[in-house]
Amino acid sequence: MTNTFAGYITYCSQQGIISGYADGTFRPTGTLSGNAFMKMLLGALGYDSSIEGYTGPNWTVNVAGRAYEIGLTAAMMSSWVLRPAP
Repeated sequence: MTNTFAGYITYCSQQGIISGYADGTFRPTGTLSGNAFMKMLLGALGYDSSIEGYTGPNWTVNVAGRAYEIGLTAAMMSSWVLRPAP
């Protein structure tokens, strides 16, 4: 069975934007954590996951550290408007 997002997943994986789960799978219908989203943003900005340490057991620490270091978290927080759920 082919997923609707297979082409996008393949492209983003080839560009180093995403790497999937440790078991080599991608779960496009799963919940995306904030750290995973930040990792995708850093990949889109050109940061290489294997060089930056965005894989393995400490990937979340490395992602959060780099995002904070380059001001990505502050920029995102200042542009978001928090609204109550309907």
